[in-house]
Amino acid sequence: MSDTQPQKSGILASAWDLFASIRLTVGILLALAATAVIGTLIPQTQPAAFYAAKYGESGARLIAMLQIDDMYRSHWFQALILMLAVNILVCSVVRLKTVWKIVFSKTPSFSEKSFKQPAGEPFTVKTPPEDLRKRYHAFLEKRFSTVVHQPADNGFLLFAEKGRATRLGVYVVHLSVLVLLAGALVGSFLGFDGYVQIPEGQSASTIHLRESGAAMPLGFEIRCDDFAVSFYESGRPKEYRSTLSILEDGQVKTTKDIVVNRPMKYRGVRLFQSSYGTASAKDVSLAFTSKATGMTYRQTMGIGESITLPEGLGTFTLMRFTNSFLFMGKHDVGPSFLGMIEAGEDAHTVVLPLRHAAFDKMRQGDVVVTVENFESVMYTGLQVAKDPGVPLVYAGFILMILGIYITFFTAHRKFAVRVAAEKGKTTVTVFGTANKNRHGAKRKAAEIGDKLANLNA
Repeated sequence: MSDTQPQKSGILASAWDLFASIRLTVGILLALAATAVIGTLIPQTQPAAFYAAKYGESGARLIAMLQIDDMYRSHWFQALILMLAVNILVCSVVRLKTVWKIVFSKTPSFSEKSFKQPAGEPFTVKTPPEDLRKRYHAFLEKRFSTVVHQPADNGFLLFAEKGRATRLGVYVVHLSVLVLLAGALVGSFLGFDGYVQIPEGQSASTIHLRESGAAMPLGFEIRCDDFAVSFYESGRPKEYRSTLSILEDGQVKTTKDIVVNRPMKYRGVRLFQSSYGTASAKDVSLAFTSKATGMTYRQTMGIGESITLPEGLGTFTLMRFTNSFLFMGKHDVGPSFLGMIEAGEDAHTVVLPLRHAAFDKMRQGDVVVTVENFESVMYTGLQVAKDPGVPLVYAGFILMILGIYITFFTAHRKFAVRVAAEKGKTTVTVFGTANKNRHGAKRKAAEIGDKLANLNA
């Protein structure tokens, strides 16, 4: 047991030294920078077929194996973030010890040796040092948090300081980075980003994750009560608006209209208006023209309905509507209705593209079917996202702004007032120094000297 204990201690010490190294910080930051470059060059969260087409089968397999297709959620990226957090934490702890003693010391120590040059010229007064001590001490106490009296040859020294806590500014910045990294990790592990398409009047309780396409239940229902879209004169969409209701156990919990950039939020899940389209159709008006007689028969029907055609032309079923149909597997003819004509033992699929009214003539059947009118049933496309790390990210940014302000715009300032009797007169010398902006501290010390001189006027 005595042999293993030093070994464990040595391993822990080596790990501590590693994470306390600035070189490790630089290495991790360079790795993250390289990651950002790769993530910019290689499109993220695309289907596997996209990478195979763009980079070849072997390249696609390599991308999938290294998780480059969803890099910011990959295990190795999360490990880099975690290593950076530990590195910053250890570096801060190592360097905080000395600062901690300075900031939280109950008995601060002052030394005249730390004040090198006086701020301005010393001045002389006729008042004895002992008569000045209380007067100067009271003056400094009104302006500084700490004032210490120290006897000296032929007089005394008064030390004053303010801003001791400002030495922690850089550690507030470090803490803000840790909070930001924690927010990123929480969002990466516990958050999700998906999408769902909901036709008007219908609801959905499951979404598809963007990175994998897998279905994920939400724990509540989203119902699209209404959808409306307005257009510019050019035909471009001006605004599309969805009226959404959230239901749990069949009860409506909340209802809200959403548009682009004005999402709905429920239980930490944000619903963004993302897209829209035609989901289906109703009250479809069809014309059936007999090739033998030239007669045209009109009928209004719904999806899934069947009718018997006149002249013994068979039975027609309106099967479904699709926003995109590949005719013969390769020609996209756009939004189309699909139907089926059954006459005896023969059955023929009927494709009715909305952009090509006479398309069914190419089938050369006994009856030509055309679409005359219909009422669209629209769907709303929603981006559904949850990022529980967002509050931490906001808190991190606030801490960072506070830390940067403390670090660059405040300082720990120290001042010394030396009062000594010389040849029947009293000489007063004021010193000032700071851990940052020492010239500013000297200017402040000169102002203090002028005010002390005026106390004796």
